[in-house]
Amino acid sequence: MATMIDELQSELRQFTGTENYYRHWMNSRFVYTDGVRYLAEKAGAHWLLDLIFSHQAEIIRRSLDDPRYRMEFQVWRVQHDGNGGCRVYCDDGDGLEMASQDVPFTDFPELENFRLYLVHDRAKVCLYLPSEH
Repeated sequence: MATMIDELQSELRQFTGTENYYRHWMNSRFVYTDGVRYLAEKAGAHWLLDLIFSHQAEIIRRSLDDPRYRMEFQVWRVQHDGNGGCRVYCDDGDGLEMASQDVPFTDFPELENFRLYLVHDRAKVCLYLPSEH
């Protein structure tokens, strides 16, 4: 019998590419894909999008101050702490951590190997599922 988490993981894998981009309220350049929208609605995770996009100014500043930090590609992960909270963190895809935030309580599902990708380009800052790449 499939659990809600198994079903969600299976549903998320169905997103390959996107037909639409949705603007985030924080900045008109911040967009996300159909799969990320589905995740946010199904898992009640609009807060996660807000958290990720809210860290972009700091990541940009760090990339200007230190050449090790590159803002162009980011991998965002959620690590549950076993006490009802989690740590949301970002790295550059090669393990260099660029941002993190502890969340004291969350009902975000413990999805296996969960990550989101974020790419900065000239026109937009796009958040998407790995399967949408």
